[in-house]
Amino acid sequence: MPGTNIEIKDLTIIKKVTLLGSPGSSLILKGGSIIIKNEGELHISETTIVSHTSKPVFEIIGNSKLSLIDCALTGSSDSDGVCIHLYSNNESSAGCVKVIASCFYMFFTHILCGKNASVDIENCNFSESKNSSILAINPLSLKVKNSEFKNCIQSSIEIRYILADYKGNSSEVNIIGNTINNSKANGILICSDNTTDSPLEFINLTIERNEISKVTQEGIAINSIKFYKAITVSMNEISYCNNNGIYITSSYSLIPHNPPEIALKGNTIKECKAAGIFAFNSTCTITKSRITRNWCCGVIMANMRYIGNINYCSIKILKSTISNNIGNGIQIVDSKDCNILFDSNIIENNSKTGVIINLTEEKNLTLSAADSEMLTKLSKRKCNKIGNIWIKNGSVSHNESNGLEIFHGQLFLNSMNIKGNADCALKLYGNYKNVQYSDEIKRKKTITGYVMSNNKKVHIYHSSSSCTICAII
Repeated sequence: MPGTNIEIKDLTIIKKVTLLGSPGSSLILKGGSIIIKNEGELHISETTIVSHTSKPVFEIIGNSKLSLIDCALTGSSDSDGVCIHLYSNNESSAGCVKVIASCFYMFFTHILCGKNASVDIENCNFSESKNSSILAINPLSLKVKNSEFKNCIQSSIEIRYILADYKGNSSEVNIIGNTINNSKANGILICSDNTTDSPLEFINLTIERNEISKVTQEGIAINSIKFYKAITVSMNEISYCNNNGIYITSSYSLIPHNPPEIALKGNTIKECKAAGIFAFNSTCTITKSRITRNWCCGVIMANMRYIGNINYCSIKILKSTISNNIGNGIQIVDSKDCNILFDSNIIENNSKTGVIINLTEEKNLTLSAADSEMLTKLSKRKCNKIGNIWIKNGSVSHNESNGLEIFHGQLFLNSMNIKGNADCALKLYGNYKNVQYSDEIKRKKTITGYVMSNNKKVHIYHSSSSCTICAII
């Protein structure tokens, strides 16, 4: 059956309406919007929808629904508006959209979600948007899965939490399996206007298995999110960003004991023009990731955040490969009262130092009982103060400057292989009157379980700064 062409100026739907199209069917909007309200429903399939207006194609008001399956939505050159706009007329609902296997092309914003909206997008194509393709403000539920975004003028997916309107509502966000190319801002942006410690209590955020490349700013950016539940950023492939691959700032949990973190797990980040991962004033753990050939450093962590009301922070990088970056492999700077754990990492062939750690303003704070017990057992000496750096079970090799460069803190090394670095294997700044095994290291460059070979030298700097090797075990 040949397709049907329908031309309308505007339309208001207050009940359930279904338009079953067929290949070649089109719906042409000439002047106004299609408004769905009063719990109305509109279901459209196999139809090309063409807008010749600067107004939204669809306005979904209150607890109303829109479903698009196998549709194409296109804006003409004079269409400068939003394609789908969801907004609430009360505090509890802002409509529901389900879009499957549809194409969006040439709108200002493809989908604009007001507070408490529910949006489900799967197997869709978004291109040439003149702003962000999806802009969600305090969404109740947002799922974007297996869709393609390209050539967006702003961020492809942008989610904003406005604290004054949030009111402790739940927010479930899943961004999974999408391809994002050539956004003129960020690939994915999650942010809030929260400059205080008021939490987004019920946010549940997962970003996984996305491919993000050639974006002008950050691949994934998380900004000012205060959370109670762990945020997962996993198994993403990020490349050729003009800034950082993953950028996290002022985002942390407010739970005081055993707090959740931003879990960066299994990500591959390469060829970004800044750092692979940049974290500032946040709490995050990096696990099983591959960070390589980035133009600045592999990982930068600065001014890392105290956890909840505990007065020190924990930094963990585990089972990751950080290699061939221009700059340092890992750089931790201006972080106060930290405990740092690196376990089973491979850090090699970076153009400067493999690992550089600069802990500032040590306050001699007391560790929690659990951390104190763990570090005391490891180091075979009483350990109940802040500023521990524990590096074990990995390698730091063939970097073009130093292997390890440490300012301040107490260093624990266990079963490390440090070799082939162009300058020092281990470069320490501080007062080393309590150094253990330093003469043996200088003479033999090896002790049980700990190897330093083919480096230019081992160098210990004496200064007024406070830094000691507590144990090499």
